[in-house]
Amino acid sequence: MTMRLTFFLTQTDRQTAIRPTLVRLRELTTLPAEQWEICIASATDSTLEYIQAEFPGTQIVHGPSPAACSGQFVIPLGENNFPADALTVASILSHLDSDPQIGAVAGKFSAGPLPVLPTLAKIGASAFRKSVLERIGGLSTLSGYAAD
Repeated sequence: MTMRLTFFLTQTDRQTAIRPTLVRLRELTTLPAEQWEICIASATDSTLEYIQAEFPGTQIVHGPSPAACSGQFVIPLGENNFPADALTVASILSHLDSDPQIGAVAGKFSAGPLPVLPTLAKIGASAFRKSVLERIGGLSTLSGYAAD
């Protein structure tokens, strides 16, 4: 079965921060477990072991960029920025599935710091076709407000 969705966590390697994020992602994702994964950009072996023990059945990957992940579509996440709800995730996937020419879509995201300047792509609310990310060289390495 094809891996459809990767949540790409760009947050720090703190188990206390990652745990609530993973709990929320399991609530938001209605895809079968084999069709989505969580890719953590910066994780130690102990963090990966902790997550796999705490969340059995959830596919966890360590990769510094979305290129290391398997999903056709990538939603980058910050520490407190998620898609607003399960309907948002389903809508994002529906739009990307509807037309292979669509490279990215933006949805509604949950509470968290809003960007200082308006942007088209927002961490936690935008999804990208992985092939487009590969073509443009991946995600920005900037963080904080500069990333927005």
